[in-house]
Amino acid sequence: LPNRVRESAVFLALWASEAHAPPDPGAGKA
Repeated sequence: LPNRVRESAVFLALWASEAHAPPDPGAGKA
C-alpha cells in the first residue's frame, strides 16, 4: 500500500482503539 494509505489506516486503528478504551489519564496525547 502507498505510505499515505498505510499511515491513514494506522491512524484510524489507533483512534478507534482509543475511542473505545476506558477514560485514561494518558489519553489524548495524539
